[in-house]
Amino acid sequence: MKSKINDILKLDESTLKELMDIDPSEIYKKQHDALKQHGLQILLHVYNWLEEDNHNAIRKTLNHSYAGDGNGNEKSFIDFEFSDNSEGDDIEDLLTKLTQIKDLATRTKIDRK
Repeated sequence: MKSKINDILKLDESTLKELMDIDPSEIYKKQHDALKQHGLQILLHVYNWLEEDNHNAIRKTLNHSYAGDGNGNEKSFIDFEFSDNSEGDDIEDLLTKLTQIKDLATRTKIDRK
């Protein structure tokens, strides 16, 4: 039976051990830290550009939220998006993702003892 499972999964014992040694909480921690760095870099750029009166550079980091009903105002926000999969992330989106990832890291901590 073991042989059939390994054939199906294409894993040998050392590969399985390597995978089992990965702590999911560490992966989530790395994701959290990378996303946090991404947000800090964007804010640092905006800060520096504001200091330099480089308004055009700041405008390039902005995204827009349109009033869908035609009665409200268009709002601009600093876009923290890191992929092409969404229409932009404002600071609340960034904070939500950071909180969710941190929560996953806490819940997936594996006791290796």
